[in-house]
Amino acid sequence: MKKMFRSFLFVATVATLFTVSSCTKECDEGYEGNDCKTEIREKYLGSWTAEDDCVKNTTTNQPVPYTVINKKAGSVTQFEITNVANAGVTVVATVNTETTFTIDKQTVKVGTANVEVTGNGTISADKKTVTATYTVTGSGGAQSCSVKLTR
Repeated sequence: MKKMFRSFLFVATVATLFTVSSCTKECDEGYEGNDCKTEIREKYLGSWTAEDDCVKNTTTNQPVPYTVINKKAGSVTQFEITNVANAGVTVVATVNTETTFTIDKQTVKVGTANVEVTGNGTISADKKTVTATYTVTGSGGAQSCSVKLTR
């Protein structure tokens, strides 16, 4: 009887440990990490150097470095990308998953013209590279661009 009780206790302990260890904590929307206190947009914030295939130095034909990413007030899932296309334009992006974001269609002013910007992107696993595509649509038509941001 003692041996059977030990066997039962062993099986019950293993089952309990397996059940507890297989649980994963779900964070509130917009948060991640072991403690669920890290805003999902944190990994994007800061200064980046951009290589944009639509923005070239007219003398050297090399990409022009630009871009700073800031928090968007009022939402833990949104951030602002400043100086898009090296045109002094700021757009708002929304984090969708741990590694993806979208730039929802928005109208911005470039000089005196209003243009629409939309796009999407991803961040690398090491959080050191962001790649994105975006489209700028104005009175002259649409232009699609690719950009690589590095820290």
